[in-house]
Amino acid sequence: MVATASRRYAGERAYRWTVSDVLHLPFADATFDAVTNGFLLRNVVDLPAGIGEMARVLRPGGRLICLDMTHIPGGAFSAPYRFYFDHVMPQVAGLLSGALVTRLRINPF
Repeated sequence: MVATASRRYAGERAYRWTVSDVLHLPFADATFDAVTNGFLLRNVVDLPAGIGEMARVLRPGGRLICLDMTHIPGGAFSAPYRFYFDHVMPQVAGLLSGALVTRLRINPF
């Protein structure tokens, strides 16, 4: 993803693409007005430390914005959620992004 973004925005000085560990961000304290991430939190080994590290690099009054999803373990909402996650969300994402979106069901939950 970083390689694709680097090519797409080559020459634009406003962007600096970096790959790093959320538990050890390579930025000084209070560097950013906003920190955003998508589908990151589920992969963080120490969630409080990861959120603390993101907060560390935020300026006072800055915003931390996280996009993530989880599964519903069962019950009345499980089937409607599965349908939404497998069929509705990919179509909406494709319409919004202008791209064909498919979901690989490698490890179903």
